[in-house]
Amino acid sequence: MVIPATYWLIFTFILVIIEIFTLTFASFWFAISALLVALITVFYPEAMFSWKIQVLFWFILSAVVTTFWFKFWQPLQVMMKKNKGIKSGKLINEQGIITNPPTTIKSGNIRFHVPIGGANEWKCRSNADEEINFGDIVTVIDIDMENEELIVSLIKK
Repeated sequence: MVIPATYWLIFTFILVIIEIFTLTFASFWFAISALLVALITVFYPEAMFSWKIQVLFWFILSAVVTTFWFKFWQPLQVMMKKNKGIKSGKLINEQGIITNPPTTIKSGNIRFHVPIGGANEWKCRSNADEEINFGDIVTVIDIDMENEELIVSLIKK
């Protein structure tokens, strides 16, 4: 028994409707995979000689498309937003918490309460010889465009 391509198209539209209501991009990749299986069933019916093969193709395509999204496309989008955030200067005077303290040798990480410029965690280094520890609240005083790091200063209490 072979599942007709129209059933795969109906399944695709159901997944798209679910995606419209959830907005998580989880079912979207499954819908793309179902659409691809429908197209393969139409253009290469000899390759889809069993419903088990069709479902296996759908599982494999779902894994490939989802992996592509999380490994390549989404990080690229975040990086582009971060670059835009750095260049705009929106980060200056923002306050955040140190999650990985910077040292004189390596940069640390600052986390903001809400994402700024596409990310809520950024590389940072301290201003001059200021000692900054884990959990300290700091403010961004400058941006090092060359290294894409935020220069932070400890908020005096």
